[in-house]
Amino acid sequence: MYADALAILCESYALTPALARQIVDHEPTSTRSVCLKEANEIILNARSRDYPLAADWLEVVKRSYYAEGKPHEWEAFIQTLMEQHKRKTALIPLLRKLAEEG
Repeated sequence: MYADALAILCESYALTPALARQIVDHEPTSTRSVCLKEANEIILNARSRDYPLAADWLEVVKRSYYAEGKPHEWEAFIQTLMEQHKRKTALIPLLRKLAEEG
């Protein structure tokens, strides 16, 4: 049921971070994949005004790792992301906040 809901939301371009939060505990892997794609598109566009939205998507990604009992994988992922984008000064504080929150 949750996988179907996720698919429908994605196909209709209606998925938001808020809706993803409602699905992530039930479909962590699929939700993580979709949310990572959304976050990466925003980050790669390099428009700093959109970085808070990328952080919202990444918060769902974080929840997906925790839902699967893999907090260490999240920690490794966020550290890698911070290293990759260390020159994006508007993004780094948002990533640090996600890394610090448990």
